[in-house]
Amino acid sequence: MAANRTTGITLCSIAAIPLGLWSLLIGGLFTLLGGVTGIEATLLGLVSMGVGVALIAASYGIFAMEDWGLKLGLVGFGIDALRRVVTLATDGATFFAVSAIFTLIAIGCFVVLLQNKDSFEGTAGASTGSPV
Repeated sequence: MAANRTTGITLCSIAAIPLGLWSLLIGGLFTLLGGVTGIEATLLGLVSMGVGVALIAASYGIFAMEDWGLKLGLVGFGIDALRRVVTLATDGATFFAVSAIFTLIAIGCFVVLLQNKDSFEGTAGASTGSPV
């Protein structure tokens, strides 16, 4: 399926790894600090960790051009972008420059996946040869 993979899809599969790792790191810190600072930090940390896991898993699925990779990527990049925009808009971010760059990357990858969703259609189960 590499013939249908555009440069944008490849870049999004690569970009999902640092975005996912950063979300796991920050999510873990917020979850640990949540007991001290409040329930909001704990919830933000858990959402960040979930997004991090989703993006790391989606990285493989997007690169392999799997249907589930597209769906997981859209959900992961969408929630990540929304979470980052809300954080930047409400109270700023601890690492503003990193958050701003990662926000633009997440939005860009979301758009690239939406524009190329037809490239992913029908790839799930294509190698099995089953007519179902």
